[in-house]
Amino acid sequence: MNIKVITRHAPVNYGSVLQALALQTAIESLGHRCEIIDYLRSNEHGFKGIISSLKCNQSWNSSPLKRIAYILMRYPSEKLSETYFRRTREKYLHLTNRCSSVSDLKKLDADLFMTGSDQVWSTFADKNYDPAYFLSFVGDDKKKVAYAASFGKATLPWETLNDYKKLLSRYKYISVRENSAVEMLKQIGIHCDGTVLDPALLLDARQWENFINEKTEVKDCVLAYQIHSDQSFDRYAQQIANKMNLPLYRISPNLHQISRSGRLVYLPNISKFLSHFQKAKMIVTDSFHGTVFSIIFNTPFIEYITDEQSSCRNRDLLQLTELQSRLAASENDFEPLNRLMNFTAANAIISAQREKSIKLLQQFIND
Repeated sequence: MNIKVITRHAPVNYGSVLQALALQTAIESLGHRCEIIDYLRSNEHGFKGIISSLKCNQSWNSSPLKRIAYILMRYPSEKLSETYFRRTREKYLHLTNRCSSVSDLKKLDADLFMTGSDQVWSTFADKNYDPAYFLSFVGDDKKKVAYAASFGKATLPWETLNDYKKLLSRYKYISVRENSAVEMLKQIGIHCDGTVLDPALLLDARQWENFINEKTEVKDCVLAYQIHSDQSFDRYAQQIANKMNLPLYRISPNLHQISRSGRLVYLPNISKFLSHFQKAKMIVTDSFHGTVFSIIFNTPFIEYITDEQSSCRNRDLLQLTELQSRLAASENDFEPLNRLMNFTAANAIISAQREKSIKLLQQFIND
């Protein structure tokens, strides 16, 4: 079958491209042709992307001089990162022609259209959602399914959910990533066919090692992988490194993180990114996919998150794998460091859930 997937593959971060790569790999392992719909929202890249980010940053958006400084500081490195990730997508993903409008999307044809994983059903900075991620451009004569879709938050306004009800009623099968998503679907009377693993977890460590063609020279270190702006995270990661008497490295596609704690590993390729997670002595992260790859490679980690609303997926994953003890409750909570890491139970759970998720994915496609 020809399967086309719309997902959040284009934001400038590693989790987005790697989850898309994993879903593509999983679908193709089932014997089908998979293409990732190369849909890019205009306000998510280039100069417009910087402006969108600025609108969400109150400290830099408070005066004209600060806004200009923010743009001058961010745009050059963001442009470099965008170029790198575009080339990475072109290297690893089987992409359709570039789509930037509904009319472009309507030209696509497939045996099955799929909404993929990541925060596809989240609202954006302007509080609006994008109907394209609900396959609004696909006719009623085509089968539509969702694999591991996420709302990005534990709750959404009722008026937004009411709109979602109309859009989601056109799907034949829906699976989601978080328990909170199941509850939201229940609120609007939409049947959920189950919770499934994030696509990145559909591949085991051996399969991800196939993408590592160059080993990192950095081994004995604490690795910080941070996606939210939180100064307490910086302090916490440095304290963990100090307590372990190891250097702190920080991996990021964002050059502005050079001002934060640790030595910056800027914009590594996919191979080096994965290798750092495989070889570090300890990971400190607030990222869902940072936690995912720590679990995949059985690398000890500490999850440091302060945003309750957007961390539901992180907490659900820790609960699923019985690794709640890896969550730091505050900047002064070092108990996770003192606890011995044991991945035996987590590995068994992920293995069983991987089998279940792949069977469900296969059912969605074949039924």
